[in-house]
Amino acid sequence: MTDQRIIPPASTNHPPPLDKEQFADAVERVLARLREARPHLEGRIDRAATYLVVQLASPTRSRPIRCRIRKDGKRVYLVDSASSAGVVYEVDPGSWGCTCRDFFRRGAACKHSLSCWTLASANTQLPKPEPSKKGCGACLDGWVHKSEEVLDPETGEVTTYQDRVRCLRCAPVGPDYMTADEQEEWMGNVRWRYARSMPNHPHSYTLREWNDEETFLRVVRTVWGFGYDRPYLGRLWRSLDIGERHYVWVCTPPRPGRAAPLDATELVNRAVTRQTELLERGGA
Repeated sequence: MTDQRIIPPASTNHPPPLDKEQFADAVERVLARLREARPHLEGRIDRAATYLVVQLASPTRSRPIRCRIRKDGKRVYLVDSASSAGVVYEVDPGSWGCTCRDFFRRGAACKHSLSCWTLASANTQLPKPEPSKKGCGACLDGWVHKSEEVLDPETGEVTTYQDRVRCLRCAPVGPDYMTADEQEEWMGNVRWRYARSMPNHPHSYTLREWNDEETFLRVVRTVWGFGYDRPYLGRLWRSLDIGERHYVWVCTPPRPGRAAPLDATELVNRAVTRQTELLERGGA
C-alpha cells in the first residue's frame, strides 16, 4: 500500500449510531487522525469534511452519500458530485476506489473515497453502551435496541432502522404470551407456505386455520405486545424477531394504543432479516 492509499477500517458492517452528536464527534476524531497520518492529502481531506458536514446535516433521502446493494449482492457507496448536478460516483468499500476522474488520474484517495472511508471508520469508534444493572446482560433496563437493514427493491438503496423492543428474558411473560423458546418451537413446527404472488418480496405465511387456535392467539398477542413497527412496502407492520435469522409480522397496520387485533388477524408472515440475507449472499 502506497503512502497515499487509505488504510481499511476495522469493519464496515456496523449499525448506524443512535446519537448524532456522538457520531459527529467520532467523525471529527477520524478526520483529525487522517490529517495527522496523511498531511499531503490535506486539501482533499478538507473537501471530504465539507461532504460530511452536509451528510450529517441532511435528512436521509437528501444525503450526498448513500449505501446501495447491487444485484450481485455487493455493497457500494454512491456519492453525489459536488460540482456536476446529476452525476453520481461509486466508491468500492473493498478497495476504496472511486469512479471519479480525480481517482483515475492520480490512482490515490479522492474526496469521495475519503468521505466514505471516514463514515465507515467513525462507526467503529462509537463507544458501546455499558450493561445496565437492571438488565439481564443482553438488554438495557429491560429494552433491546435492534438494528435492521431494509432494502428498497426498486432503487437498491439500503436504509438502516433502529427499533427498541422489550427484552423477553427480563420482561414478565404471562400465559397469554410466548417466551423466546416457545416462539422458536412454534415457528419450527407450524406449516408455512411460500408467497408466490410476491416474488420481489420473498416471504412465507401461515394461516390461522393451520394453527391451534389458542397457540395462534398467543403468537399474535406476543407480536403485538413485544414487537416493533417495521417498515415494509411503504407502511408499518407490527413485527417480532424470532431467533437470529427470522422475523414475523401480522397483516394489520399498528395503531397507537390499540389492543392486539385478534379477530382481524388471519395469518402471520415470516421472512429472513435483511442482515441475514446480506450475510448469506456475501454482501455484508
